[in-house]
Amino acid sequence: MQYGSLSRVYDELIYDMPYEKWAEFIFNKIPLGAKALELGCGTGNLTKFLAKRFDITAIDISEQMLIVAQEKLRKAGLPVNFVAGDMTDFSLHKPVDCAICACDGINYLLTPEKVAKAFSSVRKSLKTGGLFIFDISSEYKLKQMDNQLYSEDAQNVTYVWRNSFDKATKCINMDITFFVANNENTYTRFDEVHVQRAHSVSEIQQLLKDNGFETVSVTEDYSLSEITDESLRITFCAKAI
Repeated sequence: MQYGSLSRVYDELIYDMPYEKWAEFIFNKIPLGAKALELGCGTGNLTKFLAKRFDITAIDISEQMLIVAQEKLRKAGLPVNFVAGDMTDFSLHKPVDCAICACDGINYLLTPEKVAKAFSSVRKSLKTGGLFIFDISSEYKLKQMDNQLYSEDAQNVTYVWRNSFDKATKCINMDITFFVANNENTYTRFDEVHVQRAHSVSEIQQLLKDNGFETVSVTEDYSLSEITDESLRITFCAKAI
């Protein structure tokens, strides 16, 4: 499964992700004390900021990632209700004030039908008037990654990352090989394949409309800036109607 073995080294590899910036954008949209749902919470890096302001329920499909997140939030003394679940098919006991899905969660839904199911589940879990804030890696970004090779040699892990973009499905396949240090002389190798779809802005807006949302704003990377043809991360704010 994606994010299975990767949970062991994920935090070491995403040291430069601007979680605090994302949280500040969200805090400016949602009032203190709100009941919030976070989808695709991963190892809890954004959750750690959100839990200081909101009453959080956090969902992720990877139980291994949730184990890391639970321990992280426990050490921080921040109460969070973690749930193992699929963002395309979940339900809550009571509706919440807002929902958040950061860092490409929607890109991992590989068809418009799956995005529609996720939006429908979110709408059922939101109070009328509640905000849904999420981002996508743009079509431009994913297409630019085609045939690219990335690598990094970090302190405890080395990876090699190969990409290929399929124009027919609008999906990028990311084949990643990891070497994790056991000691000074040995490494454990594991491989993961991650697939993301390049959803267009117009497609996302139509799916929001079809599933009970009104688009409030579409901006660049958790800012107030307008998107351009070369925007890499696009942030949507939608209101449940």
